[in-house]
Amino acid sequence: MGSRKRKAASSTDNSRSRKRKASAPAPGESEAQHNVQLPLKMPRLVYIHQDALIDSRVMLQHGVTNTIKKFRPRRTTFPTAPQILSAFETHRNLEDIWFEFGVGARSTPKHVADWTAEFARLYDTEGVDLLTVYPKTRELLAEFEAHNVPVIVAVTNNLELVDHVLKEHDLLGLVASYVKYKPSYQESEPEAFRDSFDGQVKPWFDGELRGYYLANGAAEGAAEGERQPINAEDVLVVTTAARHLSIANDIGAKKCLIHLSDKAVAEPVDVVVGSTEELMELLDVPVLAK
Repeated sequence: MGSRKRKAASSTDNSRSRKRKASAPAPGESEAQHNVQLPLKMPRLVYIHQDALIDSRVMLQHGVTNTIKKFRPRRTTFPTAPQILSAFETHRNLEDIWFEFGVGARSTPKHVADWTAEFARLYDTEGVDLLTVYPKTRELLAEFEAHNVPVIVAVTNNLELVDHVLKEHDLLGLVASYVKYKPSYQESEPEAFRDSFDGQVKPWFDGELRGYYLANGAAEGAAEGERQPINAEDVLVVTTAARHLSIANDIGAKKCLIHLSDKAVAEPVDVVVGSTEELMELLDVPVLAK
């Protein structure tokens, strides 16, 4: 099995190498600069499409060599402790494990806390990540926040869970739900959407993304609750799947694709990079979150 994995990895490396040779940067031009299709400036707001960033293939392509166990129950159900523990048992020899949960609107921070505590109790480990903010997303979050650029992470309709995740990881991020694309949720539970955040981070996503605010008034010295206008051209939408860039088209924002496969990019995007580091290079800023 290990041999098959090594051969597969070697094949992937070779195909990437062929791609680079087919489209080589000009002398004195970095690969990141070579991939730019439009000028890019440091955004004032970054929107990360979470669904595309937790795909196991993407994780593997980003150098996560461990097997990743994907566990996606029905949207309205939760995996039971025995089911999760059985999956963990299979991979308990790995240093890092990621579980992808298809969390629905009924999920609560208590589930996350209970699962994590159960793992820690049974396996004496603190290295199990059962949350919805994944390593690649955390990397992007950390880097932009090191440059004082707020980040929106589209994760789930359950803003309570998202808020818990951000606080658990000590992340200051601005979070928007898919409320724009799920009218039924907005119509059936508008109060739940508006009132989900009563902590340090609040969303303001009224259908056009004209601005944002942080409840603690940390946005550029704004008074508490004051909305700060943001122009669409100052927003950067980041994803690993071009098909998820419709929100950028909707609001007229710049589109950045983290592209890791050999497949051609069918949809027009503004920037194509292979890593967070390449993106920072294009923005002409140092990588700070290391």
